[in-house]
Amino acid sequence: MEERLSPEAFEACAPDFDACVESEPDIDRFCSRSEWILPYQRAFLPDRELYLYRGGDGRSFAAMAAREHPDVGHYLEAVENMWCFACPLVGADSPALLDAAIADVSKRQAPGHPGVSLALSGVPESRDPNGLLARLVHHLDGRYELRAVDSTLRFEASLEGGLDGWLSRRSVSFRKNLRAAQRKAADEALAFEHVDVANAEDARALYPRILAIEAKSWKSASGSGVDQGSMRDFYADMLPRVADRGGLRVLVVTRDGEDVGYLHGALTGGRFRGLQVSYDQAVVHLSVGNLMQREMIEKLCAEGTRSYDLGTRSDYKRRWAEDGPRTLTIVARPR
Repeated sequence: MEERLSPEAFEACAPDFDACVESEPDIDRFCSRSEWILPYQRAFLPDRELYLYRGGDGRSFAAMAAREHPDVGHYLEAVENMWCFACPLVGADSPALLDAAIADVSKRQAPGHPGVSLALSGVPESRDPNGLLARLVHHLDGRYELRAVDSTLRFEASLEGGLDGWLSRRSVSFRKNLRAAQRKAADEALAFEHVDVANAEDARALYPRILAIEAKSWKSASGSGVDQGSMRDFYADMLPRVADRGGLRVLVVTRDGEDVGYLHGALTGGRFRGLQVSYDQAVVHLSVGNLMQREMIEKLCAEGTRSYDLGTRSDYKRRWAEDGPRTLTIVARPR
């Protein structure tokens, strides 16, 4: 029998949940983890009620939240609903856990609503008959009308062959410009520091340094920096969690002893997920962002990392990586 978990109970079994996430072949195996979805809930939508379930097999989970819409009443969605990276269903029996969630949310519906709708993001776009999409369609078929409303493509750089292998897959002009930027950085005495962040305490101590760099960036000046609002709280909660399992990688760039840039991300199972990269507007002419990416890739290759996930589509990422996995957001309305 499935078990509904309180947020505290889910937190306690987060290692089991994360292990199940890691075993899934096609979902986003970093952003579906507890260290992404729980900080998101707390930072952005703390008033939502969570619907968290563990299957009787102990190896299947559903992690969702309920919201209300004037047209459909209460509906279920993935806990992380902004970027739509996280998959709310993990494990072989996870689609069946939807029934328990639907039954529990139905108790909140006002009379006259036909049923509980679903917004399931992070579902792998796969033709595998045993994949999550096929299992989800099979489980809901006949009871729900399903529609894919969004598609999320990530860029992922293969690190096969190490730094030289990665460079060989970049264009001639890209390599030429990167070498020129390295020469200019040497002339300007830029220094690259891979900061040792061994645990949550280290991450918390480092965070003000990261925020101070962010405050000097164009992102902060435009009001979109991660040194402000919910984004600040999100990373303040997330980074210590990643550091505690030894997965946090942080690079800081200095010029004349002053911090002018940072890049950080999370290493999980041989895959690196880039999180944030930012730099002081005063050094924009030195291509600091590009140099940090190259420096981090060299470090990751030395560690034997297999791939670098740069996140969703943007023009500059196409130069650094290949097309990666694509996931869907599926909306299910009761028939």
